[in-house]
Amino acid sequence: KTVGIAERMKTVNTVKIENGTYTGYNTDYDGMMYSLKLSGIELSGKVLLCGCGGVARMMAHTALNNNCDVTVCAMDMDMAHDFKNYFDEEYGIDMKIIPQQSDISDEFDLLINGTPAGMYPHFMNDLPASESLVKKCKNVFDAVYNPRETKLTEFALSNGAKVAYGMPMLVFQAAAAHKIWYNAEFKDADIMKLIEMSNAKMKEDF
Repeated sequence: KTVGIAERMKTVNTVKIENGTYTGYNTDYDGMMYSLKLSGIELSGKVLLCGCGGVARMMAHTALNNNCDVTVCAMDMDMAHDFKNYFDEEYGIDMKIIPQQSDISDEFDLLINGTPAGMYPHFMNDLPASESLVKKCKNVFDAVYNPRETKLTEFALSNGAKVAYGMPMLVFQAAAAHKIWYNAEFKDADIMKLIEMSNAKMKEDF
């Protein structure tokens, strides 16, 4: 069985086995919300979601569950239409989709990157959307964690946007999983230390 947000998302990344019962959870939701909170970014208003794969699906559910108005920016428009149709039916909405290199007049409260753009080693020079679109976003959440600073986060910061990073999401979703499995408790200072250590280790190894 699935519980909580995993039930609606139909996506599980953590399974607890207890007395022969398998229970599925999704802690990526918790990780994303933690990363945004850590950077002082509110998940509300108009959201530009880059991507329409598995990670982007979780992000769309997260944004829509927080009553956001979501526009999907994608490279593969056939895949994007399938993505749109699923969420239109699930949430009773009419999701807007635009090509990756669009230049539209809309402004957004938050850009969410659910693509590999920026990831080491093959996509480091990529942006998930056109520069003109990124400039129209007040805040940016980049799920990429290697490297810490991507082309997207650097460009967004240079244009005055507030930025949330991928490593806090990666660390916190793991901490949430340990809470489910072992009832582990982590203080904020513990989480911050783990994030710093993980960033340092990533930089050292790669």
